[in-house]
Amino acid sequence: IAMEIVDTHIHLWDESKLPPWLASDPALSSIACTRSISDYAKDASGNALTLNGVYMEVDVAPSERAREAAEAVALCSQTECFLQAAVIGAPIVDGSFEEFAAYVREWATSPFVVGVRQVLHTQPTSVCLREDVVAKARLCGDLNLVFELCMRCDELKDAATLAKLAPKTRFVVDHCGGHHQLSSSTP
Repeated sequence: IAMEIVDTHIHLWDESKLPPWLASDPALSSIACTRSISDYAKDASGNALTLNGVYMEVDVAPSERAREAAEAVALCSQTECFLQAAVIGAPIVDGSFEEFAAYVREWATSPFVVGVRQVLHTQPTSVCLREDVVAKARLCGDLNLVFELCMRCDELKDAATLAKLAPKTRFVVDHCGGHHQLSSSTP
């Protein structure tokens, strides 16, 4: 009997264009190599399953976000690719509301973009409760986009508060709310 699996958090990268956090940390050298969709498919093959997936942004440099989003959408649009959707990187913390709104509205027109994320565990504590971040989360709800949260465990109460402040928005907590050892300097 075949089982259908949806992997909602697939990271891919090219070793020639590694995200800054991955390229600069010698402790991560074992994963600092190309991770392509064909590598993923090969690793998953041989199982009795039908695979579908969602591309998850990899915290590229802000200047690389649009390129990463375009590459993810291009992959999703290939009929032979099992990626069905993408969560793209967005200027949630480092951009103004106007910059965020223009960027997200543009990408929300793609049928493949289902959400946005900017890694928060490298940001100051409680940054998700900043007024402009709350407004950005609300806009995602208005656009029917998921607002992904990648944050430290000790900030999960902030995530609950944010969810109350943006009740029309769907939130996804990545990595089960982090790990107790995550700190603001850990990617």
